Amino acid sequence: MGTSLELDKPKEQHPSCLAGLIQHSSKRDILLLLIGCLASIVSGVMMPLTTILIGSSIKIYASADETTNASDLTRHVNKRVVLLCAIAAGAVVAAYIQTVCWMLASQSISSRIRRAYFRSLLHQDVQSLDDMGVGKLTDTMSSSFTTLQDTLSQKTGVFISSVSTFVSAFIVALVRSWKLALILSTVLPAMFVVTMVISTQVAKNAQSATACILHAHDVVAESVSSVKVVRTLQAQDTLAEKYESSLHRADRALLKKSIWQAAIWTWVFFVRFGVYALALWEGARLFISDNLDMGVLINVLYAVIIGTIALSRVSRSLHEFGVAIGLANELFEMISRDKKGVMSMVQEKKHRSRIHGHVSFCGVHFAYSSRPAVPVLDGLDLTIESGQTTALIGHSGAGKSTIAGLIQQFYEPTAGDILIDGLPISSFDPSDLRSQISFLSQEPVFFSMSVLENVRLGLLGTPFESGTVTDQDKLIEEACELAGIAKVIESLPQGYNTLLGPDGVLLSGGEKQRLAFARAIVRDPRILILDEPTSALDKAAETHIQTVLERVSAGRTVIVIAHRLHTIKHADSIVVLSQGKVAEQGTHKELLQSGQLYRSLFALHQQGTGEDRALSPNSADLGTLRPTTPDVQEKPALGIENDSIECISMTAPGPERASIFVLLLRILRFNQPEWLLLLVGNVGSVISGSLYPFQALLFAKAIVLEQEATSQGDFQRSATRYAVFFFLIALVSGISHGASTFAFSVSFDRMLNRVRSLSFQGILGKGVTWFATDRNSSSSLVFLLLHQYRDLAGLHGVSVSILVEIITNMTAVTIFSVVISWKYALVVISVIPLIFVSYYFRIHTMRTFLRSITEWHRTSTQIACEAITSILTVTSLGAQGHFLNMYDSQLTKASESASLSTWRYSVFFAATQGLIYAVNAFAIWYGARCMEDNSITLYQFFAVFIALTFGAQDSGEALSLLPDLSLAIVAAERVKELSPYQEAKGSPSATSPASVLTTPSLTGHDSIEMEPKDDAITFDDVTFRHPNATAPSIQNLSVTLITGQTIAIVGPSGSGKSTILNLLAGLYTPTSGTITFRDQDIITQHSSISLVPQDSVLFTGTIKFNITLRNPSASDAQIEAACAQAGILNFILSLPAGFETIVRPQELSVGQRQRLTIARALVRDTEIVLFDEPTASLDVESASAIVAAIQTEKRERRKSIVMVAHSPELVMWADVACVVVGGRVVQMGSPGILIKDREGVFTRLMGTT
Repeated sequence: MGTSLELDKPKEQHPSCLAGLIQHSSKRDILLLLIGCLASIVSGVMMPLTTILIGSSIKIYASADETTNASDLTRHVNKRVVLLCAIAAGAVVAAYIQTVCWMLASQSISSRIRRAYFRSLLHQDVQSLDDMGVGKLTDTMSSSFTTLQDTLSQKTGVFISSVSTFVSAFIVALVRSWKLALILSTVLPAMFVVTMVISTQVAKNAQSATACILHAHDVVAESVSSVKVVRTLQAQDTLAEKYESSLHRADRALLKKSIWQAAIWTWVFFVRFGVYALALWEGARLFISDNLDMGVLINVLYAVIIGTIALSRVSRSLHEFGVAIGLANELFEMISRDKKGVMSMVQEKKHRSRIHGHVSFCGVHFAYSSRPAVPVLDGLDLTIESGQTTALIGHSGAGKSTIAGLIQQFYEPTAGDILIDGLPISSFDPSDLRSQISFLSQEPVFFSMSVLENVRLGLLGTPFESGTVTDQDKLIEEACELAGIAKVIESLPQGYNTLLGPDGVLLSGGEKQRLAFARAIVRDPRILILDEPTSALDKAAETHIQTVLERVSAGRTVIVIAHRLHTIKHADSIVVLSQGKVAEQGTHKELLQSGQLYRSLFALHQQGTGEDRALSPNSADLGTLRPTTPDVQEKPALGIENDSIECISMTAPGPERASIFVLLLRILRFNQPEWLLLLVGNVGSVISGSLYPFQALLFAKAIVLEQEATSQGDFQRSATRYAVFFFLIALVSGISHGASTFAFSVSFDRMLNRVRSLSFQGILGKGVTWFATDRNSSSSLVFLLLHQYRDLAGLHGVSVSILVEIITNMTAVTIFSVVISWKYALVVISVIPLIFVSYYFRIHTMRTFLRSITEWHRTSTQIACEAITSILTVTSLGAQGHFLNMYDSQLTKASESASLSTWRYSVFFAATQGLIYAVNAFAIWYGARCMEDNSITLYQFFAVFIALTFGAQDSGEALSLLPDLSLAIVAAERVKELSPYQEAKGSPSATSPASVLTTPSLTGHDSIEMEPKDDAITFDDVTFRHPNATAPSIQNLSVTLITGQTIAIVGPSGSGKSTILNLLAGLYTPTSGTITFRDQDIITQHSSISLVPQDSVLFTGTIKFNITLRNPSASDAQIEAACAQAGILNFILSLPAGFETIVRPQELSVGQRQRLTIARALVRDTEIVLFDEPTASLDVESASAIVAAIQTEKRERRKSIVMVAHSPELVMWADVACVVVGGRVVQMGSPGILIKDREGVFTRLMGTT
């Protein structure tokens, strides 16, 4: 089975999570982690120590009587208050050190893991990256690392601190009363075992749901990147349904996840308050049977309170740690597969020498991994001589591009040997070998850089890379001049420094091909591989490239993959491939004499014009034909290939902002079907918040139980009664928290997927130019739906429930405290806001820090995703190190920003911890003063103290769980913007044939003049300017379309041809002027028009799904007939699964993809069919079949055909040729008449004399 870039090595065992973290830690990081662990432990110990002081203070007050000196009493309490303040100071220092160490170490370790992961991805085989999918790649690069860093920087330190608190509290209880402590410890196994089991189920179902949701967002990436095809096919509803159904596949797993999450919270809160019941009941029994001291009992009870609160935090963190560990294991597993690391072990065996370029294929077999039973190469024996030009021809899918991939080591043969200069190709260092090879792909890829930087990538790995920038710039300009693209570049807004945008959106297809040619020749390679180098060029530009190719081919091995046979007539050797083998080989003359297959192909090639036209020696000079502006093709290519997953540069202005209240109502409306769940959730939150006064009341009663009980029996009965009340609180608290968690989790998941689905419908309804900005690019929209919409939790019932619980809690404890003792309560209440203020600044600082880091990482992720989704181009250019350095640069900036924010956040985190101790100390001190003057009783003191301090602390922690409101507002604004689309409905007549473009006679040229008909398409003074362009690509176009003919739109690259097709297809809205069909706006006539774009786009799914995308009711006979006409039926039937084969675009040749899209257009059976270079990627035989199919469609079904074409063979059989230069029609008429004008523009474009 063919796999790419794989070595025959045993599969490595990837390291565990802990081992992986250590591997990616420096000595400084490990030291910081150790110090952070120690500081976390110390921080956790502090709170249990306060229980000893509070317990001894209670004993002093409880044992005081009328003879006790008040000043002695105060002195004892003051000593303990001073000790509490000392503990507070220690807690502040420990918390500060803890936070600084964990955050600094986590940023450093996270950056190393990010870098290692990206480096590993750069060396993975193509199949692995394709299987990952766009959604998964986006999620990993944007979310997984954030989760891992957040867990390491914040949650780990807090987790260790909470464990330390729990253990310390248990030790205090054990020391004070080992019997009671051991009895209470029996709860711990049940607590942890049940929590771990449930957490496992939560993680399992969350993972299943995530997989479905990630798969759904592959649909988003494909649809948005191919929005022109989607709109012309009117496939919005089909793809929206596919997206929605993919989301719904996660429903069951999401529901189970919510149930298990509710179970966790039910169990945690039940055990937390259940332990109080057990402690009180057993403590009372030991008080009577073992004469347990009341101060000790209170000390143990208080330690139990502290310990169980910490235990609930630990339990809550288990799920988060489980998720983080799962993500870390995935990352480390991928990192362990780093091919670079494996290669380094055998690096010394690799050849790193200048090659001559002699290539031999000896019995080579190859099949793609997804179709192992379908051989692409079947025992190929081929020799490519050094320093010669070898042309590879054959039908689409014959293995021509596969040979190019094998030479570059993108894949490994299933069997056989490939030799370079007589040595096995596997013995060469891949990077060094590729640095001596230039590959011009049939579908050139450009990156989000300037023109200059895109071409500079061709210098990587060559001796020129070490030259000065000035020398490199000179080489680049010379290469662009040779490629005939220099004048176009100079006409761009910033010349060579112009940013190309997503995949070179400012350039036409032909201009991109010439720019890619410049990038290939600037490398000065030993082997130059050209895959259809002129397929998107007009005849004149093709002639120019051929002339340049003859110049640069001297002294180097040139491999040309071609379908235009006239371009390879002068090759030293022409190889005809068939069925994965060499069928014929020789020179042009030799094959014409003895090669039957080549001779028949060449004869078909000549039939288009009826003569073997000679190329005009002056045809390359297109001075007057050069357009004033590029033909700006709206070409957002697949997913993150052009705009990486993290290209979230929201530079385009958004809609007018609405108020928070309006946005909240809008989000809540999306949750209308779940109103009952929201009601249940809020009721649960109210109940949960109302329980705090009851807890304080019962604890206070338990503490003064010895004073109030009249006998041991009364003591036991009262203790039992309070224990039962605690058990009831445990039941109510568990049920209320569980119900609230379930209700809000389910309602949010459903609302989120509902918003995603409706927003996707809105996205598909937007005009094509709407997608031209980074804000609306494919990667940005995937990120929006997949991640940014999760921020809507800030405006959802989840936030409301937290606020409801906080407000209910603080209202209840305030009223309770004032009723119990208003004098003491009001003073303590006055300092409680300090806790909330500290929590606010702590939360605000952290969120500001996270937003800042996220912005830096968005840029780094953009770089990573752009490189990974164009991995073949990156690998071919040897640009892995270049992109890795760019990625590193952004990580460094993120680390510097994080370091500055870390110190600020740590201050507020430590202050929060210190204020909790300080407020407790103040409350105890003032309580002592009040008891000293008999203003309050011991019961009142503890009732108010526990209610206010613990209530405020729990509310502060709940506040930290509140989602970021500012992020929620940003997400809600996008929801408001992306309202469901309303597709205009037309009512085209099914009986009236469509029309074809013609125009009044143009002065000085022969042309055709026809009377317009009622059902004609009319361009009325149409001008169009792309949003990213500085000048219009179509200017004042006024033409009319008449019925039942074929028109060929011709012109130099960048003249506006494809833009005319896009306007006809209703994809663009004219900047000025109108386009009408039957006196209605063309946009309303989508059902009458099909477009076959230059870039053949297929969607994830079966072959049948792709062909019937717009016509799912098509019968099998219709599908097979269309495929037969497109010349793709035999190939489909040869596949094991036939029409049910899952499409993998990279495993289909460009020609095969093009024929599938043509079959799709034929199945759709519309009145007007628009073709953009329909035969550019096809071999001569297939092209002839397509031409015949188009002619048949026109003749038998009276269709109107409008096509952009450069090939004379295709243009000459059209009824009308329309010559477009600079966005204007300069000539029109019958091709047979126009060709007679030897000085005419049309003749020069056709390359005839």
